[in-house]
Amino acid sequence: MGVGDSGHANREDARALGWFLVAAQFALIAAILVAPAGPGLGLGAIGSALGIAAVGGGLALAAWGAVSLGPALTPHPAPRPGAPRVRTGAFAVMSHPIYVGLAAAALGVAALRDGLVTLLLALTLCSLLWAKSGYESRLLRRAHPEG
Repeated sequence: MGVGDSGHANREDARALGWFLVAAQFALIAAILVAPAGPGLGLGAIGSALGIAAVGGGLALAAWGAVSLGPALTPHPAPRPGAPRVRTGAFAVMSHPIYVGLAAAALGVAALRDGLVTLLLALTLCSLLWAKSGYESRLLRRAHPEG
């Protein structure tokens, strides 16, 4: 059973769950940015190079996804009422480019900071974004049953 399955039959519960996921996502992003540096992972220069690439590439992918959504953009996993299903731009390449980009950037920050705490927070964010993307996919299928 996934996030948003049984137990969330009414619209108010679904909206509340969506806003909880948004709040948790932003709280984890903030925690990643302020997490203490130690203990180190020992990644060195390779970790720094990979971190820079992951942060840059992740933020670029997330931005491309946001621009591709245009007026349909919302932090909530439920699609905006009346908004069309977007399948152009970044969404022609993958289903959840913003979430993938945020996950890559978070892992990049962990590599740059070379810290275990930051890595654990980034992995927690990745798990949350995975759950949020599954919930969002179900909501999109309900809003756009034509495919």
